[in-house]
Amino acid sequence: MADFVLGDPSLLTVNSDCTAVGKGTMVPKGSSQALPGQDIDRGVVLNGGDEIIVLISQGTLGAPVIIGNLKRISMTPAATSW
Repeated sequence: MADFVLGDPSLLTVNSDCTAVGKGTMVPKGSSQALPGQDIDRGVVLNGGDEIIVLISQGTLGAPVIIGNLKRISMTPAATSW
């Protein structure tokens, strides 16, 4: 399994109607070059930001469409240092 660094999370835009669009790339660890292609995620923010339903409509290297349900597990405003 390869390790990847995901693109800049600031590329996520949430609109006033609670829809969201995220765009990003994937960079293999140890490399400075992103893989060809771009991820495009579309979503809806629910329950005051505690839940996001997301549809990955275009994946890096042509990955299939993926549907996800993300739920907040912490109120930490910044990324954790796992």
